[in-house]
Amino acid sequence: LDERFLRSPGLAIDHASRCVVKMGELASRNLWRVTSLFADYDTKLVEKIREKENTIDRLEDRVSTYLIRLSEGQLSDTESRQVSMLLQIQSEFERMGDYAINIQECAERLYSSGSISASALEEIKTLSDAVSECITKAIHAFTEQDISIANSIEPLEEVVDIVEETLKERHIERLKEGKCTVDAAFPYIESLSNYER
Repeated sequence: LDERFLRSPGLAIDHASRCVVKMGELASRNLWRVTSLFADYDTKLVEKIREKENTIDRLEDRVSTYLIRLSEGQLSDTESRQVSMLLQIQSEFERMGDYAINIQECAERLYSSGSISASALEEIKTLSDAVSECITKAIHAFTEQDISIANSIEPLEEVVDIVEETLKERHIERLKEGKCTVDAAFPYIESLSNYER
């Protein structure tokens, strides 16, 4: 994000877009990494996840500042819309990174409690796979400016909503049947909510 590009809005927007895509890719990888923590909690992987989250946060700060400075100059209506869109998208990608950290903390609590069933692990993987597909499509739709890919995300997101509700109900049943402890129930349910968000 070279300051000299601010004199050439098209170029500045292009470079900012690349940084925003990088944020999305880092957040997507972190989501994939945190899912593996439920089966095998690895403190070295947690360090890597947190390091990448710090990178996402720094990028968000840098991109926001850059785009705000860019918006202070003379922009066409199209360029102004692009800057607004980038500000919104980079904020969403940063939030995805935060959700990955929330999920990591849930995995840590489940690991500490020493109890997560094989069925709960499989359910988390299923939900994570669906969410990852949404994110991959969103990043691809953004980079390619492909409306048809973007339109294919909403039906998949509706499936994610249904899966989350179904998994919560199943987990409540396991809790009622004594197949799950209260210590494990809350972080599991919280994980599902974070994946859905």
